[in-house]
Amino acid sequence: VKGYVGYSAEDGLVLLPLAAVPGPRLLAPNPINPNAAPGEYIEMNVISPSLDITVNPEGIDDDGDEIQYVMGDTDKTNWQKWVDDIDWDDNTTVTTIPAAGTIRVTGGCTLAVRLVSNGLASGIVTVRFNKIDADRIESIPEFKETYINDSDLPAPGDEFDESDDIFRYEGYARVINVTPHYLYIRTNMPNDGELSNGELSSHSLLLYNADGWEQGVAGINHIALSDVGEDTPPVVVEEARPQLLKKDDIITNFALIPTTSGFGNLIGDATGFIRTFRRVMDMEVGSNPPNEINAQDLRVKAFDESDRMLRYEIKNVKVLRDTITVTGSEGQDSIAYIYTLDIPGKPILNNGDVFEANPDWDVIWSESAMFDLGGVVMLHDPDKLEGEDGRYMLALIPDNVGVSGVPTPRAPRIRLEEAPGVKDGRFITRAMVILESNTAEENRNADIFYTTDGTDPRLNTKSRKNYTQTGPFEITKNTVIKAYVRANGTPNSELADTLYTRRDIDTRYIVNFLDAAVENTPYHITATTKVVAKGGEYIFVRGTQGHYLPVHFDEASMEKMPEKGEYLTDFIAEAHIVSLPEGNIVRGAHVIGEYAPLFNGVSQEMPEGLTEDISAEPDEVTTITTANARRYVRIN
Repeated sequence: VKGYVGYSAEDGLVLLPLAAVPGPRLLAPNPINPNAAPGEYIEMNVISPSLDITVNPEGIDDDGDEIQYVMGDTDKTNWQKWVDDIDWDDNTTVTTIPAAGTIRVTGGCTLAVRLVSNGLASGIVTVRFNKIDADRIESIPEFKETYINDSDLPAPGDEFDESDDIFRYEGYARVINVTPHYLYIRTNMPNDGELSNGELSSHSLLLYNADGWEQGVAGINHIALSDVGEDTPPVVVEEARPQLLKKDDIITNFALIPTTSGFGNLIGDATGFIRTFRRVMDMEVGSNPPNEINAQDLRVKAFDESDRMLRYEIKNVKVLRDTITVTGSEGQDSIAYIYTLDIPGKPILNNGDVFEANPDWDVIWSESAMFDLGGVVMLHDPDKLEGEDGRYMLALIPDNVGVSGVPTPRAPRIRLEEAPGVKDGRFITRAMVILESNTAEENRNADIFYTTDGTDPRLNTKSRKNYTQTGPFEITKNTVIKAYVRANGTPNSELADTLYTRRDIDTRYIVNFLDAAVENTPYHITATTKVVAKGGEYIFVRGTQGHYLPVHFDEASMEKMPEKGEYLTDFIAEAHIVSLPEGNIVRGAHVIGEYAPLFNGVSQEMPEGLTEDISAEPDEVTTITTANARRYVRIN
């Protein structure tokens, strides 16, 4: 560890690290539980004969950083002892490769990995790969023919059992829609087994994953297909692509476990499996238009089995609503709604669950409105006969909702409240966010919903907040604000999406500022310091670890200059850089007029938590000691 040794009023004797070795974040090619910390046991199921494990290149130094790993045939009952017994200096059992290298895993095994940088080792990441022998399957029709009438299949998300039927899908399919927990795919493989360009077949399927799709698929391999002649198969070239799985991707090579939804629809489950998707780069695909129905056309027929899992857009349809009473687990009654489309067969409108499309449908719905809706036809009640009302349903797809004759509200405006340090969508330390909407201001039945975690507030009902109720809110870090307007009897507005960037850098210790500050960058200095001298345009402060910092004030900030003997715990300044023959050094800090209103934390009283007053006399240092942290040290 490289760092400074010193004394902190908050923590006592401390080592202030300037560099440390993080635990490796493994990719295969998607992240292997990226939230797991070194020392945790990670268990993954795989269907591929082999996996190439790499380390996320972020933060890796190509010059000198290495990966060390050991493979063993151990399991969860004895993995910790196995890891503890590894002799990392034994090159007969430990393999060392460059950090940009690849670890190939074949079959089931346990893998222990650590990152070594300049002779320093990270914590150990331990992963158990359970190799599952999956049957090969090449098309969705083949899958459907085997299981379409099987009612004894497990529910999606049930704990994985090796006795379950598991397939490795090796056909080609196009991603029609991606939701937090479902993929809607459509086959690109006709019955003759040849790769199909252009129009897709009518066979579609839902893929479920309890671990989620949107966040988990961070690496997908391309399959580049290049024609070499009419009688010669295409040449396959693989290359890595660090990108989320997205709509219109052509994919192959994924786990598929047959399950049935609560409505009896056959779907596939891939929960608990490393996703080793491959994507066809150079396939020319058709436009994949949905089937269209005009509800006012007298020739409209009821849905039947030939329509299942197909995507439809239904225009000018009236939506009927029935109210039912639902008794909860604690015996409390609540009101729920059932919606049906006013077309032959009276299909149910499923506005949640599968596509998690619109949790606010009960507010958007209007009795007199004519809607334009898009979704996938699925079975709703398997006990009803063909042609009976309510046998099928339309699972609503996000952003496929329109109301005929009713204007859609505009997306809300997002802005930062004018305040010191706020400029061009950037701010210093903190800022207040304001959301504005004419619709919400004029309609008491309209609300603005927002999230600050990057998720879509139209879908994420858990983390979103109602701005109409809470009002302006504070942010203190780089934040993505997403917001929309919801109003009775209208569709949701478009999504407003804005990134606000914090432009200052937190610095807790003077030594870090002196060592690493750069020009033209505001620093939020939260070190506990005391003004030990004052003269002209300068004050001279000393920190709890014995470091001194001269702070210069320009004419616009002079009125904020504190007095000798006062304490500082919170101020904004830039670095004063001096160029010397041996290089640039930070000589001190500079407070300009823009930062003067943010000069806070001045006190005449000794700050709470400071048990010993800061001395006004400089240390006389001839050797490096734990009592003085002015020296840069390296500790192995």
